[in-house]
Amino acid sequence: MSTAAQYASVANGNNTPAIALTANGGTLAAPTNTVTVYTAGANGSRVDDISIVALGANIANTIQFYLYDGTTYHALQQIVLTTATTPSTGVTAPYFTQLANQAICFKTGWSLRAGVQSTEANGYKIAVTRGGDF
Repeated sequence: MSTAAQYASVANGNNTPAIALTANGGTLAAPTNTVTVYTAGANGSRVDDISIVALGANIANTIQFYLYDGTTYHALQQIVLTTATTPSTGVTAPYFTQLANQAICFKTGWSLRAGVQSTEANGYKIAVTRGGDF
């Protein structure tokens, strides 16, 4: 074990916001229709906060988050979202959260995935707002 401090300080460039639209099929243990929110870098990654933005009018829904090791989905957290309407400005306020109320660290080969419980007309943009690679 290293005695040197490790800091997640490098954005890995794969933080293109994921768009969740299609209902999560399968089961919580073996979901289908998930989107990749963040993929771990060469030395692992840390995700502190994420933002979720409705891309228009959406029904009340649940977003399910998983850690995926390349073979198995590990259920992490579910976030319940209320009905979203598009305001007159056309900009929907983001919902910020910490997953599991703490930073999530995962190693190379793993990714953070998300899926919606019910199919949406407009979907949600999900992005890591604080985190990085080791």
